[in-house]
Parts: sequence; C-alpha cells; structure tokens
Amino acid sequence: MNPTMTAMTARRILTQLTHDRRTIAMLMGAAGVDGVRLRYVFNSKRAFARLAPSLLGIFHRISSWSPDRHPARTHQRHPGAG
Repeated sequence: MNPTMTAMTARRILTQLTHDRRTIAMLMGAAGVDGVRLRYVFNSKRAFARLAPSLLGIFHRISSWSPDRHPARTHQRHPGAG
C-alpha cells in the first residue's frame, strides 16, 4: 500500500465530503438515532452491548443502498419500450 496514494485518496474523499452536507449529517446523525432506537428495542444492556454494533453496521449498509437514494436503479419502464 502506497502511503502517498492513500493520503491523496483520503484528501480527495474528505474534500468531497466537505461539500456534501447531507452525507455528513447522515454519517453523524443516523448512527446516533439508530443507537437510541436499538437501545429501546433491546431492554437488556447486555443484549444491546452484544447485538447493537453488528446491527448498526447492517442498518447503515441497507440505508445507503436503498432505492430511494438511487432512483435510476429502480425498475421503471423506459419510454417507448413495448
């Protein structure tokens, strides 16, 4: 792994993120909201501590690839298609 290329890639991604406030809000806010929701779903602190980290990862993976965020990937008929 080339440290220069890694630094350049990280800089490019961070520069892009500074211009996209919705992504920053989702990264910061969604994890907190999901954590609170999961805490109320699991009444036991032990169950929450065991299951919450993996469920938070799954929720964010699902929500980042939902059809609402990618309307071009939904199954729509093209105009003129018979």
